[in-house]
Amino acid sequence: MQTEPIDPPKKSWVTVLIVFFAFVSALATLMMSRSFNRTLLTKAEAAILESRIADQWSYYQAKNVRKDIVKLAQAITKNKQIKLEDFEDPDSLDSKREAIYTNARILEARRDELNRKSERLGKVAHNFATSVALLQISLMTVGLHLIRPAKNTLYFGFGMGLLGTLVFGASLAGFIRVQGWSF
Repeated sequence: MQTEPIDPPKKSWVTVLIVFFAFVSALATLMMSRSFNRTLLTKAEAAILESRIADQWSYYQAKNVRKDIVKLAQAITKNKQIKLEDFEDPDSLDSKREAIYTNARILEARRDELNRKSERLGKVAHNFATSVALLQISLMTVGLHLIRPAKNTLYFGFGMGLLGTLVFGASLAGFIRVQGWSF
């Protein structure tokens, strides 16, 4: 590896490059943690909806079982004094069951949407983490160039920094898209 002295203008250019990559790396780190937090929040919302869905289905099944028990009691005892109407109006029971069923389906659709969003946010967070790693490698190799000048470390560091910056930009665009923001 051939070393060559760094002239002052080139040294300040390399220093600006290091500062730029460090800045982008810091932004990528912030966005990575924000994406991971949003992923966890979205997963928690989906879990809460899962609980509400289970409650809705339990209530729906309870209404069905109640209706069937009354019909069974009437059939077994042939006692017409036991009437479904004594418990609840059959028409209102059917409409309540339909409303419960519809609401449960709506909650399931929302839960599925939240799970998909959480998966997309997890991928975005992973991409931010990748950009941080690339930018850190860039900082290390460009800094190494200042200590022991060599064109290949400078070019490699610049390439890693450029790649890390591009991955950061793509990740930021993905984050904005997942959040549904538009400009």
